[in-house]
Amino acid sequence: MDHIKIKTYRILIRIKFLIIFSSLAFLIYLVRVPILESMGIFLKYENLDSSNEIETLVVLSGNAYDRGTEAVKYLRFKKVNLIICPGSNPQKCLLTYNIKKTEAEVTRDFLIKNKIDSNKIVLTYFGTSTLEESVGILKYCTKNGIKKLSILSSDYHTRRVKVLFDRTFRDSKIKLYYKAAPSSDFNLKEWWKTESGLIQVNNEYIKLIRSYLN
Repeated sequence: MDHIKIKTYRILIRIKFLIIFSSLAFLIYLVRVPILESMGIFLKYENLDSSNEIETLVVLSGNAYDRGTEAVKYLRFKKVNLIICPGSNPQKCLLTYNIKKTEAEVTRDFLIKNKIDSNKIVLTYFGTSTLEESVGILKYCTKNGIKKLSILSSDYHTRRVKVLFDRTFRDSKIKLYYKAAPSSDFNLKEWWKTESGLIQVNNEYIKLIRSYLN
């Protein structure tokens, strides 16, 4: 008799667990879209608006088209004294045409093509990662007496950019602003609907966690 009671009790426990698990799974399914949207939105950080007067704009390497396009839009309405294009990585897609250019050079060429004054553009051949670029840019700013700096990058990249640049510049008196460039490959609020969005957002979260831990 006791054996039957124990067996019945175990079955009831399993049924309760299954009901709770199924309910949670169903609840998560119902709110999946807001959760996924929030994951994308969290990666975007921007504190630069039309009221800010910026003397120097940094267009980070990695996506010359998207970041360059947003830089051109911004520069049509706001004047800056200097535009820094960092990045020493070669633009590998151009090697197909036997063209050797760094990411910094490709960004510069895009800006000039869109009628941005070439005399205001400075190439800094340092940095193969966001962290390395932040260190190099700090040295450049310190050497040249730059007090206000705006960093422009892809929207899904800006949260990690803020973490790394804030840490690198924390002992300096340089004021940092951040500008987000929309991706031409996917909508950040619907990132899970495209292969590019899935790759970029998942990759960015892994790198962001590593940035917090380092």
